[in-house]
Amino acid sequence: MDWRRYSLYSGIINTSRMQHLRRLHEKAIGEGTEDEEEQQQEVKEDHEGSWRDSICISVDAEDETVTPINVEDQLFDMFKDEKDDSIHMGKFLAALSESGLRKSDPRLKELRNNLYEMHTQLENPRVASPTTLTLDKTSFKRVIQDNIIIISRALRHQFVIPEWHDFTGYIEEFYWSCKGATGGKVASYIPQLARFSPDHWGVAVCSVDGQRFEIGDTNINFTIQSCSKPITYGMALNELGNEKVHTYVGTEPSGRMFNAIVLDYNDKPHNPLVNAGSIIINSLLQSLVQPEMSSSEKFDFVQQYFRRMAGGENIGFSNGTFLSERENADRNYALGYYMRENKCFPDKCDLMASLDLYFQFFLVV
Repeated sequence: MDWRRYSLYSGIINTSRMQHLRRLHEKAIGEGTEDEEEQQQEVKEDHEGSWRDSICISVDAEDETVTPINVEDQLFDMFKDEKDDSIHMGKFLAALSESGLRKSDPRLKELRNNLYEMHTQLENPRVASPTTLTLDKTSFKRVIQDNIIIISRALRHQFVIPEWHDFTGYIEEFYWSCKGATGGKVASYIPQLARFSPDHWGVAVCSVDGQRFEIGDTNINFTIQSCSKPITYGMALNELGNEKVHTYVGTEPSGRMFNAIVLDYNDKPHNPLVNAGSIIINSLLQSLVQPEMSSSEKFDFVQQYFRRMAGGENIGFSNGTFLSERENADRNYALGYYMRENKCFPDKCDLMASLDLYFQFFLVV
């Protein structure tokens, strides 16, 4: 069965369930008394609700044979121009954007490629861009068929935030209400960070379904700093497993400053999100995950990891900030030596290589 082809709405009714509910309803009415009126109403409501519920997507029902209309046909009918029975792709792509999908979304790669290929087949491709094409039904179905699942979810409002336009409206309100705030200071614990303008302000949102929105100064590169800690922790869990990782680091809050030189009662860092714990996590990635790699190969490995998690988008690195971080890292070096004294690291761990990896994660851009 081709799962890309299924009915958005099917008129197939589960008649056996309907007949059973109708018998219950008639029995309740037959035995009705004044005390049972409320019960009868509940049965009736259940009957009516079940009638709606039983209208389902199905191609296997035995009660009735219906030829389902596939999604591509329904999408075409939804967006077509009645005058010439065709679809303007700009209008269609705008509807996808309204759901939160970007035109550059990697999950729509095939759609973009199909549309570009169709554009190159024009007699004079320079006259129009791929997004301005007007397609008949056959061409439209060929363009979208490879990505029909995500397209149908987007246009049926089945993403985690179905009313994306309303949601982004709230984000815009928050953005403008906070833009005038001038309190606080930029980070200054290393010279490179102190040079950033305090006037930069941007907000970017990405839902678990890949719906994205941004406003403000979102094109200015910045290093992720301690935001790397949960990411490296997740990488270690993915590569080594929970039991192995937590042989070396705890799971409880420390109750102390994030950079405190302190261990728990088991002589382990309290958790992966304080400096001590994150240094240990990076030592695991350095020493236990593909240990045959050189330091340069390990850097490329983790950078590719970040790129995959970012959906294939560009991931940079600030070497100047890395050098500045390493030159002003006395406390982190002290943490490293303190933990090595307490045998916190895996066997044959290269402390300097692990600390360099820790700093490099902070300087991903």
